[in-house]
Amino acid sequence: MTYRLSGIILSILTLCTSVIAQSDSWSLRLKDKIQKALSDTYETAETIDMSLIETDIPGGEKRNGELYQLNAANMLVGYAFVGIAPSMKNVFDYIVMLEPDWTIRKCKVLIYREQHGRQIGSRRWLKQFDGRSPGQKLILGEEIDGISGATISTTSMTTSVSTLMEYLQDARQNGQLPFAE
Repeated sequence: MTYRLSGIILSILTLCTSVIAQSDSWSLRLKDKIQKALSDTYETAETIDMSLIETDIPGGEKRNGELYQLNAANMLVGYAFVGIAPSMKNVFDYIVMLEPDWTIRKCKVLIYREQHGRQIGSRRWLKQFDGRSPGQKLILGEEIDGISGATISTTSMTTSVSTLMEYLQDARQNGQLPFAE
């Protein structure tokens, strides 16, 4: 029991340490992957500017991610949520790119730090999130298929995206974020 509890505490400390350093000191590798994901997804010749939207995302204090507004040529092209989620022994970085109406356009795993479970980065698996709307609860094994050998990572990614979509629904109802009707 003590061994299991110390493992859980170590996982939480690893997650918190990774997130604290996340936003202001993103690694150059992560910044490059974010920019590539945005330019590949939004297919614009214009540079995409990211501006942080101050929010109280579940997990608070940037522990679970940051929400950005995306503009190209002074026009709104969408939003992006850059977050981290726990895997078996570490964490992985991911991005959820959203349409101006806040539906999911595309999800992408940016940096995965383990040998097992890398299958969650496959476009085939991540396509299950595309088109999901704020408020939609996503449940692994029901709306989202799992992947054998990546149980922790698939659960973590599904829970993270579901939490984001629930947060966006609450923000819509409370008038905290702009929503196209």
